[in-house]
Amino acid sequence: MEKLYLIWYEEEQKILNIIGELDYLDGKYIFKYLNYENSDLQLFSKNGLYYGFEDINKTYESNELFPTIYNRLPSKKREDYKYIMREYGLLDSDDDFQILKKTKGKLSTDYFIFVTEDCLGILKKYTKY
Repeated sequence: MEKLYLIWYEEEQKILNIIGELDYLDGKYIFKYLNYENSDLQLFSKNGLYYGFEDINKTYESNELFPTIYNRLPSKKREDYKYIMREYGLLDSDDDFQILKKTKGKLSTDYFIFVTEDCLGILKKYTKY
C-alpha cells in the first residue's frame, strides 16, 4: 500500500494542516479525512471540506483516481507535458499515483498538496502545526 497525505500548506505563513489521506492499494484508491474535529478545515474551503468529499465520516473508494484529484495532475494535452514529466523524473509508464506523488498535485489556485509521510515529517519541523 502506498499513502499520500492531503495537506493544506501555506508556505509564507508556514501553516500546515493535515486534511486526509489517500491510499493506493491493489489498483484501488481510498480517501478519508483525518482528525476532522481537531482541524481548521473550515479555513480551507467554503464548506470546510475538500471538494468532492463532502462526508467527513465516509471512506471513499474508487478504481480510478478521484476526478477532483486527477484534475491536479499535469494535463497530457499540454504542449510541455513531456518536459514536465522529465523535470519530475517521471516515465511514460508511471501511473497516476506516481505522478501525483512526484508533482504533489500542486496548483497555483490553492494551498492543497499531496505529500509522502517523509515530506510531511520535514514540513512539520518548519511550520505551525
